[in-house]
Amino acid sequence: MNYEPQSTTSTTSTRRKSGNSANKAEGVVAYWGVENAEGVFKRLLELGGTLHQEVQDVGEGIKVAAVKDPFGNIFGVIENPNFKL
Repeated sequence: MNYEPQSTTSTTSTRRKSGNSANKAEGVVAYWGVENAEGVFKRLLELGGTLHQEVQDVGEGIKVAAVKDPFGNIFGVIENPNFKL
């Protein structure tokens, strides 16, 4: 299947479930398309972001991660080989 995404951002709703870490928040996470999720995730932590979700391979070469900014906002990144950045 060959397709062209309209945007390199996506959103995912996260819900607090029993047993989840206290740093997981309810709400919507916007994901920005990046070429290297691991490198960008590391850089966001260096700049003062705090861990929300470590880099995870979610299949088909797609990797996602998320940090919280100092105000508690969640900032996600997604590396997707199908995106043209």
